[in-house]
Amino acid sequence: MVGKLITFEGPDGAGKTSALEAVVARLQKEVSQEIVVTREPGGNPISEQIRQIILDVKNTAMDDRTEALLYARLEDNILLKRFNRHLRPINS
Repeated sequence: MVGKLITFEGPDGAGKTSALEAVVARLQKEVSQEIVVTREPGGNPISEQIRQIILDVKNTAMDDRTEALLYARLEDNILLKRFNRHLRPINS
């Protein structure tokens, strides 16, 4: 089975979630493959907790490097936890 990766990019409030919900609803009617939906940052319990820390406007004292490391950890967590079982080496 060959899968597809679709991403929605844009600033907060641009309508990414609404667009995602519409696309998922349509794909569910048209394809038989499993549809995996996640968000960044977030997508699983620990990532959602880190997301809350990053997006909390009260966290004004957070160093830029700390925020960057948290985002990097989230991306790593999403790849390892959500998509690893869906990925395969290109040569296989």
